[in-house]
Formats: sequence, C-alpha cells, structure tokens
Amino acid sequence: MKFPISGQAIELARKLAGKKYRFPDDETAVAELLERWHLGLGLTMAERRIALRQAREQSVFDLPATEDDDIRTLPSVARIFADARALDEETVEGAGVDEAEPYEGLAPSDDDEEDELDGPDAADDFYADALEDA
Repeated sequence: MKFPISGQAIELARKLAGKKYRFPDDETAVAELLERWHLGLGLTMAERRIALRQAREQSVFDLPATEDDDIRTLPSVARIFADARALDEETVEGAGVDEAEPYEGLAPSDDDEEDELDGPDAADDFYADALEDA
C-alpha cells in the first residue's frame, strides 16, 4: 500500500482488525477498514473516487463507540474527578470537626505596630517632603 492514511484511521483499523483477527498486521487492518468504508483495495482509482464521494455525502460512518471517546478518560478530567472525590471524602470524615474561626483581617507584620499606624510620620521619613513642593 502506497498511499497516505491518518494516524487515527490506522489506530481505528488496528482496533477493528484486532477484534476480528488474533494477530492482524497493518496491511490487513487497513484493507478491512477500507472495505468497511466501501473503498476496498480491489477497486480502480475511478471507482475509489466515486465511493469516496458517496461516503462523504453520507458523512456517517459506523464507527464503534470506544472508551477512548469518553471525556472522563482524559488525564486532566480524571485528575479533577479524583480531587473532587477526595474532597468529598474529607468532608464526610471531617463532619465532626469544629468550624474554622472567622477571618479577622490581616495580622500586623513586624514593622506595623498599632501605635505606628496612625501616628505622625517621622522627620527622617523618605517621603516626608514629597508634597512640600506641590
């Protein structure tokens, strides 16, 4: 076979041939797929073009539903579902735990003492004379 075929098509061909044959090779798999699509290798080029046009007009191939088509099998979605399940389990386990304390605002840092916050600026403050010229 000397013609291009997509990676998805060859993967589908392998799956379908794997159900029918014990040890299918790629050539047999692609031949089976083309027969399924009514584009067999025994046809002439003109017959293949006609069959391909008809297949495009139908635009519905009997593709088997696979587990790979399910969105839940995507790694990122599976991680989200796993995180949600873990969160639900923690919620159930932590039902007897006291509620968290309410938020009381930012805790003062080392240089923010209560008496310094509202007090006058020091004379040596870097910005002390910033507005004097304005």
